[in-house]
Amino acid sequence: MITAIRASSLTHFSTLRNDRTHRVLWPSILLSYVLPLLIGVATWLYGLRLSALGEIVGGLALMAGFLFALVIFVFELRLRVTNDPRVQTAIQLPRLIDELFANVTYSVVIALAATGLALIAATNEPQTMFGVHLGVEPWLSGCLVALMVHLFAMILTCLRRTGAAYRELRS
Repeated sequence: MITAIRASSLTHFSTLRNDRTHRVLWPSILLSYVLPLLIGVATWLYGLRLSALGEIVGGLALMAGFLFALVIFVFELRLRVTNDPRVQTAIQLPRLIDELFANVTYSVVIALAATGLALIAATNEPQTMFGVHLGVEPWLSGCLVALMVHLFAMILTCLRRTGAAYRELRS
């Protein structure tokens, strides 16, 4: 499993460079990594506490399932594109689909990590003797928020990549 996580991460990181110039795409890095980290640190520093973690676990688990289904769909799409003679003229399309596959696979890993952390947090969330949830520690809330914002940024990356593939197909 560690090998699969490492492979999906390395493949994903290779998509954060411009294909022609090989320059790092700094806006993508800022959106996908720096912004989630800043929001997570702010959550921790302001002492915010996430509660109702059961709903968060459910939402993250659903998102992980949908993303996994999307991985299978993109895989099948790549097989169809490979065998379609009309696509041979669109040189960028197969590369964009490969990058989309890398991004979606990485998103699945992030969704599973966030779900696992949310499960751990949910089992450790303190309650009053009347069953009122008090929320998890701010540092744990910050980690969860950072992972969730990172996941949403990765989904935006997947949408941008899908839009680029669609534009390539239309041209």
